[in-house]
Amino acid sequence: MEFKKLSNEEVVLVERVVGLRSFKGKIVRHFKGNLYLVIDVGYNTNNCNEIVIYKALYKDCKIWVRPIEEFLSKVPEGKDNPTGQKYRFEFVEKDSRSEFEEGD
Repeated sequence: MEFKKLSNEEVVLVERVVGLRSFKGKIVRHFKGNLYLVIDVGYNTNNCNEIVIYKALYKDCKIWVRPIEEFLSKVPEGKDNPTGQKYRFEFVEKDSRSEFEEGD
């Protein structure tokens, strides 16, 4: 069996996917500034591709899904990037359970 040598960019993506699984229940920031709660990683029923399921932590708290590769991608060139983030979504250090507890 032969294995393909991964490029540096592919290694980074694999590391981010593995890391994402450990951030279930944690907060991420979109490069435009809004915060979201990572609910889980699931699978598209049409093609079995992995998707990230996440919930907005603003306004009406909609639930969103996005292909994992896009979720973990770099901010597209030319996009307004007020946060200055390198990636579309980046993890926020605080745990979601304590971030939004009443009385804080």
